[in-house]
Amino acid sequence: MALSGLLELLAEEPSLASAASRALNGPHPLTVEVRDGVKSAVLGLLGGQAGQPLIVVTAEDGRAAELAHDIGMWSDARPVLHFPDPDQPAYSMLAIAGDVLAQRVAVLGHLARACESGDSAAPVVVTSVRALLRRLVPPGEFRTHFLSLTPGSAADLPDVMRRLSALGYESTPLVERPGEFAHRGGIVDVFPPDARLPVRVDFFGDEIESVRHFDPETQRSLGPAGDVLMTPATEVPIWLGEQVAGRLRELDFDSLRPEDRVVWRRHLEQLEGNQYFDDAAFYT
Repeated sequence: MALSGLLELLAEEPSLASAASRALNGPHPLTVEVRDGVKSAVLGLLGGQAGQPLIVVTAEDGRAAELAHDIGMWSDARPVLHFPDPDQPAYSMLAIAGDVLAQRVAVLGHLARACESGDSAAPVVVTSVRALLRRLVPPGEFRTHFLSLTPGSAADLPDVMRRLSALGYESTPLVERPGEFAHRGGIVDVFPPDARLPVRVDFFGDEIESVRHFDPETQRSLGPAGDVLMTPATEVPIWLGEQVAGRLRELDFDSLRPEDRVVWRRHLEQLEGNQYFDDAAFYT
């Protein structure tokens, strides 16, 4: 049930309107005590009036997910996104769950586009303290590695595939989940993390002939997708892998156990090839 129609009535309440104005336009930070039951409504009001992204930080990730859902009930003017906690220690060799990674990258993509375009419908992002503790790529660098696929534009198919790998996309026989791509003949299927549906890119020589959405379950093509601007598939800067591997090769691995040296050498080879792997975040 959408409650956005009630925001106009709430905005007319004098004390709430004054607090919202001071919070968004005042010269100093404003502290306001709000009961839990009305936090989502107040944040929905602030999100609707803010001309830039609004970041909401909670103590725990579970509360962030709940609050994002509740704010979304009050706000239909702009997207409300949950930036989840990977729920793993920093510098651990543990893979981030695929759905969590895709959700985090999708939020980063929304923020990068909103900041670049100055869109008045910039997102409201709800997250937790722990989710914010992980180091991220600088926004400018993250944005420069977006991949544009436009019908009628010149593009080298092998180069597009290399770029997809360098952006963290996983090569699979069939594309079914965000962060995957597949290649057969002159066709490349790819599922951007921030997209509702994957896209099918049809090449004719060195030109993109068409870009269409397709159903990941039936693999059948749907309607035209037009221009597609794809984010990296991971928050780990895989494109810096060769540089990182060069620094790591200066270390002395002779004291490691034989099985650990095998892992290190494999990781170095993957980093040098700008290939994403589950433990890549360890090297950030």
